[in-house]
Amino acid sequence: AASIPTRRRLRRMPGGRQEDPEPREPPAEAFVCGANESGQLLGGPVCDALLSPVPLLLPGVRVARVSLSLSHALLLSDEGTVFSVGDNYCGQCGVHSPEQITSPLRIETLNTKAVATIAAGAQHSAVVTSDGELLTFGANDHGQGGHGDGGALDVRRPRLVHLGAVAAVSCGGAFTILIDREAVLWGCGSNVHGELGVGDFEGRAAPTRLASLSATPRRSVAAGERHAVAVSIAGDVYAWGSRRHGALGLPLLAGSEARGLPTPRAVPALRGLRAVAAASGSDWAMALLEDGSVYCWGKGVQPRGGGGGARGEGGGEPPSPRRRALSAEALSSAAGAAPSGTATPQLLELPASCTAVAAGRS
Repeated sequence: AASIPTRRRLRRMPGGRQEDPEPREPPAEAFVCGANESGQLLGGPVCDALLSPVPLLLPGVRVARVSLSLSHALLLSDEGTVFSVGDNYCGQCGVHSPEQITSPLRIETLNTKAVATIAAGAQHSAVVTSDGELLTFGANDHGQGGHGDGGALDVRRPRLVHLGAVAAVSCGGAFTILIDREAVLWGCGSNVHGELGVGDFEGRAAPTRLASLSATPRRSVAAGERHAVAVSIAGDVYAWGSRRHGALGLPLLAGSEARGLPTPRAVPALRGLRAVAAASGSDWAMALLEDGSVYCWGKGVQPRGGGGGARGEGGGEPPSPRRRALSAEALSSAAGAAPSGTATPQLLELPASCTAVAAGRS
């Protein structure tokens, strides 16, 4: 997920780099687990999967943010330095070679940049600097790098995208969604399922404004494999793109899932609940509310009683959110056993209120 970041106080240093004048705290310890067949878990041993969390091995580096994709990952330090690891066949790790990186590698071409946020897509990546510059690298076969018509199919080093100041970015399967500093959404790349939210199904090789949401400032956006979810500053949740498995949190219509929804639409079950962030997986999504509660919908999420019909596309009254809690264990087991899922957001049972949400690609 990508949210408009809080700006740090930085001072300009020789070579164009910026540094935080405040004293640094001791390096924080971070842990990783999950699939790791490409070494994408930032220093964990290369294997099919790490079933238990292991320390992220970057001595002396204080981790500010990590972005994980299917087979590569990016890490951002609190100094604005970017590291990459995993598959690099398309240059998604920001270096020309090798084609697979098994331990975190600093992206040297970003050394003069103070990077504020990072995003890893299926085979492409993006970073935003504290000055609002957007740089992308990796696969660009669908225009997901945003470099315009005639751009290289693979961009093996970070390349500037010519756009105004950018605040945040999120990379999907083969598309990219970003928020500028006016809180307006833009998209580029594949649009087969309407994942760019621009009102049609034509791909874009350069960032294109989401006109239907231009009057509604965005707080955050989360690009999934072929859909996206955004949260407005007012706390409303919007979704667009592929409808598979109920990924948009919208009523399902017969025969409509294959093509998708090309225009953002509010998730009816979350109206009035004031969301602050969202996250998207392959065919599912979640929203974090102001009170710290989390709702999930889409692939693998199973309804637990209650709920109403849908209004708008299918007629009737809007569905009320399922207030019966869904345990984290139930969500995890359902993801593998019941791929159909539900389009109605379900309350996730958690031991404490949440402050952030993130989603993997499966």
